[in-house]
Amino acid sequence: MNSNLFGDYQKLLHVDVMGQQVEVPENNTLLRGLQFHAPETISYGRFCWNGTCNNCTVTVNDSGCESKGRACRLAASDGMHVTSVSSEIRRLL
Repeated sequence: MNSNLFGDYQKLLHVDVMGQQVEVPENNTLLRGLQFHAPETISYGRFCWNGTCNNCTVTVNDSGCESKGRACRLAASDGMHVTSVSSEIRRLL
């Protein structure tokens, strides 16, 4: 996979995706981080990568407050807790 997809990063962040700990590169969206984690599958998913489809919808729990968003638009952060993912992401992880 082309490492230029992930931009410049110095460290990997720890993200909990439905109970599974994954490492993703800093300075990237959550969807790019999932692509880093599972390049053989996420790269070939049905994602628009620009926020117009609903194939990358996730729910994130931040200090007890849940919010929905699109993984292609959410910045990955260390300690992020993703509590649910779209069926497309679930199928590819």
